[in-house]
Amino acid sequence: GFSSVLIQATMSMPSRNNDNDSNNTEQSLSMVSAPGLEEAMRRKERLQRLRQRQLNPESAATVESVDTPAGIPVAPPVLPVFRNYKAETDHLAAGHLPAPDLVDVESRLGDQLKAAEPKPLLTADSDITAIAPKKPDWDLKRGAERRLAKLERRTQRAIAELLRERLKQQKDPESLVTAVNAAADQARMGSWQAAN
Repeated sequence: GFSSVLIQATMSMPSRNNDNDSNNTEQSLSMVSAPGLEEAMRRKERLQRLRQRQLNPESAATVESVDTPAGIPVAPPVLPVFRNYKAETDHLAAGHLPAPDLVDVESRLGDQLKAAEPKPLLTADSDITAIAPKKPDWDLKRGAERRLAKLERRTQRAIAELLRERLKQQKDPESLVTAVNAAADQARMGSWQAAN
């Protein structure tokens, strides 16, 4: 293609000084006829100007004028904004952004960091029984207390009924008093054991 012909043409040229280089390039490229020849010449000229600017930094400050075809006015080039790149030329250095102001995160979030610190579960004055685990069946006992109270009344009635039957069979009044006292003691002991 065209690029391989252009590369071969530029490779075959002897290197001399920069002025003769451009003349030789024009002569060697004029021998090659291709549609992008003019574009290649403009690119070559731009590269030579860039090379001269790098070799002569004092002349880099002057901006070269670009020929416009048919007198069409050209808008001034838009300068890029540089954030992470330090421009080498002065006219591009105007587009350099100043360094950003960094915010001290620790001062802004200090209160939040202190609030997020974990607090100890036990202190010297805390009661160990407040955090002691409950028995595994505590919730079952809580729900069963109402039912057990109803059953306790039925149990007491049943005990009293059984005592009456025994007393009717014995027919001894003194044994009646001792049996009632024994049943009352037994009922008190049963309710005391259930509470503890």
